[in-house]
Amino acid sequence: IPKTTSGGKDAALEPPASGEISTDDIPVKFGNNSSAFDAKVKWFDNDPVYGKGFMSQAKLGMKNPGDYVVDSKIMIGKTDNGNGFSYWFVESGVEFGNPISVGFLDIGIMGFRGRIYSKMKHSGKGISSSDYVPDKNNKFGVYAKLPITSFSDMGRKFWGSTELEIMFGNGFSSALYGELFVLTEGYGSQDARIKGNATIAVSTNPKVFDTEVNVSANFWNALCGGGQFKMVINDKEWFVKLGSKQNPINVNLLCSSSGYTSFLEIYPYSSVLGIGYSFDTGDRTWGEVLGCWGRAWGGIDVLGSLTYSPFQVSASATLTGNAKIGVFIDLSVWSGYKTLLEASVTANLQATFPDPFCLAGSIHAEACFDPCPIFSCDICASATLKLRYKNGNFALKSNCSD
Repeated sequence: IPKTTSGGKDAALEPPASGEISTDDIPVKFGNNSSAFDAKVKWFDNDPVYGKGFMSQAKLGMKNPGDYVVDSKIMIGKTDNGNGFSYWFVESGVEFGNPISVGFLDIGIMGFRGRIYSKMKHSGKGISSSDYVPDKNNKFGVYAKLPITSFSDMGRKFWGSTELEIMFGNGFSSALYGELFVLTEGYGSQDARIKGNATIAVSTNPKVFDTEVNVSANFWNALCGGGQFKMVINDKEWFVKLGSKQNPINVNLLCSSSGYTSFLEIYPYSSVLGIGYSFDTGDRTWGEVLGCWGRAWGGIDVLGSLTYSPFQVSASATLTGNAKIGVFIDLSVWSGYKTLLEASVTANLQATFPDPFCLAGSIHAEACFDPCPIFSCDICASATLKLRYKNGNFALKSNCSD
C-alpha cells in the first residue's frame, strides 16, 4: 500500500514493490458519536512463511442503534517454496455490548465468532487465537465460538465461552474448548471464586482422544483449592490422571500454605496413589519492641503403587518437622531477628509385598543451638537410626531396593 494519506481507490489497492511488506492503513476510516469504522490491508511478497498474497482486516463499531462491534479478517495467498500451494482464511465475529437472552437459565449471548479456512493451521497453543500459518496437510477447517454470560447481572453470577474447531486433511481432528468463571465482578473479569476450563481433542491420524479439565476455587479466603483431570487414549498408551505427582489436587485452609494434596494415576499395568498434608505457621512473634519469635513447618506424604502383573504393592511415607525459635528487636533505627535454636526431624517408612516382603525405615534428627548474641557460633548435634526387615533378615538399612 503506498505510504500516502490522500487515499483513492486505485492507490489503496496497489500492491507494493516486489520484496516489500506494507502495513499502512487503507485510507478509509471514520467515526462519530454513533459509529466507527477502520480497515487495513497487508500485502505479502516473498514472505518466508506466507509467500505471496494479502491480508485485510476491518472493524465496525456501533453505539446507536444497538451496541455492538463487528470485525472480519481475510487472508489469501500462495507459498513460494518449491512445492508452493494456495491457501485462504476468512474470519468474522460480532461482540454485543449487552447480552441477548436465550430465554432460560438466565443465560445471555455476548456475540459469535466463526472461521473457515483451507490449507492453514493454528500458530501456537490452543484454538482461541486467530493466528494461522499455511499447512498443505489441512485441506479444510471450520471454527465457532459462543461467549455467554448471566443475563440479569452482566456476568456477576457467571460468564464463559465455548469453542469448537474441526479440521479435515490427512485424517480428521477436532477440538472442543470451554471455560467458565463463577461469582465474578462482571463479564470479562477473571477474578472469580470458581473458575475452570476443559478441552476435548479427537484425531484419527494419529488416533488420539485427549481430554483435560482444570478447576480452581477461592471461597472468600476461607478455603482454596484446585486440581486437574486428564485422560489420554492413543495407539501407544492410555492413562487417567486425577491430579498428578507434579501437579496434585490441593485444598488449602484459610488459603494459606497449609493444606492437603492428593493424586491418582492409572496406567495399563499399574496405578499410583499419593496423599499429603503440609503446614507452615509462618513467623510468629511475642512482644512489641523486644520479644521472642518462632516458626514451625513440615508435613507428611504417603505414596502407594500397585503393579497388576506380576502383582506387587509398594508404599512409602515421609514425615518432616522443622522448628526455629529466637529473639527479635524492633526499634525505629534498627531491627533484626536472632535464631537461638533450630531443629528438624525426618522419618521415612517403606513397605513392599509379596516379593520381596520388606519393611524398612529411618529417622534422622538434627538440632543447632547458637548462644552467641552477635556473631554465629552454632553448636549442632544429629542422630540417625536405620532398620530393615526383608524376607526374614534384619539389616541396618533404610530402604527395600538393595
